[in-house]
Amino acid sequence: MGITAQTYFIVLPLIFFAGFVDSIAGGGGLISVPTYLAAGLSPHYALGNNKFSSTLGTFISTSRYFKHNLISLKTAFVSAGFALVGSHLGTKTVLLLDPYFLNYFLLILIPIVTIVYFFNRKLG
Repeated sequence: MGITAQTYFIVLPLIFFAGFVDSIAGGGGLISVPTYLAAGLSPHYALGNNKFSSTLGTFISTSRYFKHNLISLKTAFVSAGFALVGSHLGTKTVLLLDPYFLNYFLLILIPIVTIVYFFNRKLG
């Protein structure tokens, strides 16, 4: 089963919008992960694609901050170390989960995170 042109016309604008939202306020994964799942990707691929695109966005933003000397290198390296360890542990954990269970877990977790994120302005 391949991806149809209709799927591309629905998914691509939503993923673009998710990247736009992520660049302004964060939380683009709350749009992109359900979009990937609705397009038929397995939960593991949906989370991986989301992490890849958010990593690219973060890299571009960080390089712009670095260019304007707005980053403390000591803080950046310490933060990067913790981020790498956390990403590794998160990836290992997700890969241990059955895709069927993970799909339902995301179906429950994403709306909860969206509600908390929307009503708690300190997060955004």
